[in-house]
Amino acid sequence: MRAALLRRKLAVPAPWEGIIPRERLQARLSAAVQEGRHVAVVAGPGYGKTALLAAWCRGPGGPARVVWLTLDAEDADLDSFLAYLIRAVEAAWPDFRTEATGLLERARDREGAQAATTALLADLDEQADGLAAPGATPAVLVLDDYHLAATASLDAVVARLLKYLPPELRAVLLTREVPDIDLAGRQARREIAVLGEADLAFDQADLARLSPAAAPADLSALLDRSGGWPAAVALPTGSVDSYLAEQLLRGVEAADRSFLAKAAQVEAFDPGLCEEALEERLDRDRLERLGRRRLVLAAGEGTYEVPRPLRDVLRRNFAVEVSRADRAHLAGRIAGVAWSRGQALTAIATWVEAGHAGTAAARLAEVADAWLAEGRLDALARAIAALGDEARRPDLLLADGEVARRHGEFDRADHRFEQALAACE
Repeated sequence: MRAALLRRKLAVPAPWEGIIPRERLQARLSAAVQEGRHVAVVAGPGYGKTALLAAWCRGPGGPARVVWLTLDAEDADLDSFLAYLIRAVEAAWPDFRTEATGLLERARDREGAQAATTALLADLDEQADGLAAPGATPAVLVLDDYHLAATASLDAVVARLLKYLPPELRAVLLTREVPDIDLAGRQARREIAVLGEADLAFDQADLARLSPAAAPADLSALLDRSGGWPAAVALPTGSVDSYLAEQLLRGVEAADRSFLAKAAQVEAFDPGLCEEALEERLDRDRLERLGRRRLVLAAGEGTYEVPRPLRDVLRRNFAVEVSRADRAHLAGRIAGVAWSRGQALTAIATWVEAGHAGTAAARLAEVADAWLAEGRLDALARAIAALGDEARRPDLLLADGEVARRHGEFDRADHRFEQALAACE
């Protein structure tokens, strides 16, 4: 093994400049391993997975000993993975001795890898007293960038490690994709704790620590715009677009990219909407493929969404790369399906954004009396406000005036009624 490469793969990364402490998350990591659980941190790029673990490992409340291994695509080979893993353990624990290295060198095949794994686990168990002092936070084995090396064979080896590692050594997986290690089952059995994007996302208090001089309203707007995604907070818009294109969409097939570009134009979607409005299929294979890479997430029962940061980037790219006529055609289809499903506010907003405010006004005029009868005053007021100049047609002016009258805004109601009469002349 080349010494420089080995040092980089086994070193706990240095602290990032300008990173705020994540004490709450570090406390959750400590609590999990002290309770005897492993940890999986599963989130897309730019969520600070590595920075979080590095800060925890280097901090005063961190683990007693850290075995760190940063993986890459070459570690998908079991011999490579196990060889680096053994070196990582030896680097963090100089007194450790194992027969696994010899077994691995003598039989470079699947049986040899299995024998080496068995020997490594046995030696770790036998010598576990040297890992951590009684009462201290257990030692941890950190596998960073696990997604780069993940294969069915590697998942099987890691699942075995999770099952048989001694209590004094807990594993932490940092990955962009959900590993195939029965993660949900292990979580239900309290064998593993999972931190996801919702846990790693910044909240307004985090943003205030980053920018203490910023006004609360500005922080709230930044939180809404970024969705709490740390990279979107730290990077300029153009850099975020480049970062996501490089990190998240690398290797995605052209057909899936086309699907994601269209799916990003709606807040949430289901297979039916994909076929009716997007003219795309969302079958099980595509859902599983994109779900593993966290390019599509569950939004509710039977519905899905493109993650907010990626959705914003894809929308900006769509506006540049797709002709205005094609964008309007897609928006019209989306709005039509939303209207047929009773999602009137979504349909109206989509029509207006696509330049079809006249269509939106005509559809709203058809249901305005029914909405008034049903007491849907706020929804009607919001829909009318979204129409801009198209709301100046007499029937909608009368409807808006009636909303104002029922809210007790009599001067505004009289003004709307006068405008409606004038529009009829």
